[in-house]
Amino acid sequence: PVSKVVTIFIDAIEANRPYDAKQHAIETLDLALKFIGNGQWDEEDFLRHMAKRNVIAKVAVHGVEVVGFVIYEVVKPAMFIMKLAGEVDELLIELIGKLRPGTRTSIAINIHETYLDGQKFLSEYGFRAEEVLRGCCDDGRDAYRMVYRMEDQ
Repeated sequence: PVSKVVTIFIDAIEANRPYDAKQHAIETLDLALKFIGNGQWDEEDFLRHMAKRNVIAKVAVHGVEVVGFVIYEVVKPAMFIMKLAGEVDELLIELIGKLRPGTRTSIAINIHETYLDGQKFLSEYGFRAEEVLRGCCDDGRDAYRMVYRMEDQ
């Protein structure tokens, strides 16, 4: 089980940050490359995305090991998940808990049409496929935009 969720900032990778923040950032990158090391993102992409003002990374930590991560962008009135991998249950629960009426009302993620386990997993948390994104994947295949909306929306 996950023991805590930690927010990672790009400056944590620099030497003047506390060791655990720097270590979590490095482990997040390593985990990201392990899970998405299929040509989608490399270290440069990770750092470029993390340098954006409205992009946040959170990691799930078990003991001292990073076991899952989410990288998302906050764009009112939504959050867009850019990358999600590993043990992410606590991370999704935390993101859903950040939704607020009138300001941040939904969470979206694009998921490859063939990744059925991921689609099922997200649907168990209340995400629903709302749009087909034709040919948007690196391999030319389609993706589904899955969205979680606050219940009162």
